[in-house]
Amino acid sequence: MKIYIGLGSNVGDRAGYLRDAAHRIADHVSIIRTSRVFESTPVGVSNQPLFLNAVMEAETDIEPRRLLKILKNIEVDLGRIDRGRWQMREIDLDLIFADDLIINDQDLRLPHPEAHHRNFVACPLAELNPEFVHPITKQTIGKISENLEKDFLRPVVIDWEAPSATEVLCSNDSLINHGAMILRHVVDPQEIQGWYAAAKDLFSIDSAELRRYPRKFPSRSGYTPPGIEGVRYDGPSNLRHFFDFKPEVITPSAIFNSEMTKAWQKLHAIAMTILAKLSGNGETKLDQIIQNGEHHLRVAQYLNDQTATFSVLFPPHLDWSLITVFAGGVNSGLAIRIGQRWHRVEIPEDAVLIGAGTMLRLYKPEVPSMRHRVMADSLERISLFLFTEPRHDEILPNGETVGHMIARLEKETRKED
Repeated sequence: MKIYIGLGSNVGDRAGYLRDAAHRIADHVSIIRTSRVFESTPVGVSNQPLFLNAVMEAETDIEPRRLLKILKNIEVDLGRIDRGRWQMREIDLDLIFADDLIINDQDLRLPHPEAHHRNFVACPLAELNPEFVHPITKQTIGKISENLEKDFLRPVVIDWEAPSATEVLCSNDSLINHGAMILRHVVDPQEIQGWYAAAKDLFSIDSAELRRYPRKFPSRSGYTPPGIEGVRYDGPSNLRHFFDFKPEVITPSAIFNSEMTKAWQKLHAIAMTILAKLSGNGETKLDQIIQNGEHHLRVAQYLNDQTATFSVLFPPHLDWSLITVFAGGVNSGLAIRIGQRWHRVEIPEDAVLIGAGTMLRLYKPEVPSMRHRVMADSLERISLFLFTEPRHDEILPNGETVGHMIARLEKETRKED
C-alpha cells in the first residue's frame, strides 16, 4: 500500500523535529522519497510561529488505523504537547492518503479531509506525484496544487541526514554536554548475545519459581515480578519485570549465573574505567569510593502489548547511581532527553551507553544527569545495565548517607504498595 504522510512543526527546533520524526517513521515503513520542506503560515490561529511542512511517500503493509496510532505515538515520543486545535505543535504527523482508500469513521478519515484545501500539503505532495488522483474530488494533486494560493509558502532547505542522537552520543564530550555517552568497540557482539540468550532463558522459568528470589536491599539481588514495582504517575505494570544480580547471588539457572557473572565483570570494568577518568588525580573524594562501591546488574524484560494505548512503558526518570552502563546489541526502547527534546537511542552491538546518575552530580556538578524513559512501541526485548553506587554507609557531599538518600528518593518517586 502506498501512503503519504504530512509532517509539520512550529515550535523550537522545527527542522530537528521533522528530521527526528522522519527517522522514526522510517523504522515502520519503507520510505520512497520526501518532498522539499516549505515554510507556511498557521491555519486557524495566526498569532503563532510559522510552520515547516513536508510530505513523505512510502509503502507499507500496516493497516491504516495501526499506522495512525504509530504516528500519534511518535508525536508523543518526540514531546508534543496537546495545546488544543490549531495551536502550536512540536510535531504534527498526518496520514494524508493510503492508496485510494476512502474511510469516514470517527477515529480515522481518509483521505485527510483538509488535504485538498491546504497548500502546505498539496504543493509538497504535487512534487512527489502530481498525477495522483484524489479519490473523492477526482482531481489530480497537481491540479489541486495549481488552484491553491501560494503567497505564504516558501521552500526551505534542511539537512535530513544530520547526525542522529546515537551519533551525537558517540562524541568525546557528550557525557559533559548531555549526561550520556556511547563507547564503541568495548564488547564482543558474540559474547553479549550469549548474555541475552541466558537472560531470556531465565525469564522462561515459571514465575512461581522466580518468586523464590525476592529482591533485597541494599544488595538488590533477586527478582521483581511483573505488576509489583510502580513509578510515580505510572503505577505497576505487567509489561516489565527484573532480576537484579551480583556475582555472589545464587540464581535458579546455572547458565544465567555463569553468563551474568561475565556480564557483571565486563560492565563493572568499564564503569570503573569511566569513574577513574572522572575522578582525576585525587582532586575529589570520588576516587576514594569507587573501588568499594555497590555494583549490581539489572536484567529487565519488557513485554510488548499491541493493544496498549500508551507509548511510554517506563516514564521519564533519573537513575540514582553514580553511573549506569547499558549493554548494546538489542533494541532497548531507550529514549534520552537531549536539550529540550526526547530522542530514541540505539546502542550498537559492540558498544555500551554510559548514563550519569543523580549521585554523580554531588561529586561532579558539571556533569548533567541523564533523563531517560523506556518506550512501549518496540518488540518484546531484554536489556542489561549495571548500576554503580557508593556503599550505603558512605557519607555524600550533601551530608546524607547513600542509604538515607536512596530511601528518601524511593519514598519520593515510588508509589507505596
